[in-house]
Amino acid sequence: MKITVASVGRFRSQYEKALWEDYAKRIPWKVTLKEVEARKAGATPQRMGEEANLLKAAAAKKSYRIALDGRGKQISSEALAGHLK
Repeated sequence: MKITVASVGRFRSQYEKALWEDYAKRIPWKVTLKEVEARKAGATPQRMGEEANLLKAAAAKKSYRIALDGRGKQISSEALAGHLK
């Protein structure tokens, strides 16, 4: 299994990068990080649409896509692993 994690924005600190590297080492499958960012500034509907298109393009065409949002329903790591399984 190949996993691509597409993220809006870029790492702002070495701490964030170290966290990613730690999580990536724990995953038994090949995992790739693709950071995307729209060129336009501000949280406008146009920018959000552009970022949505960049996220879609970051994953393989015939792949499962799971969107995570901090405002969404919280689940445990075990539950997320079950969904991925």
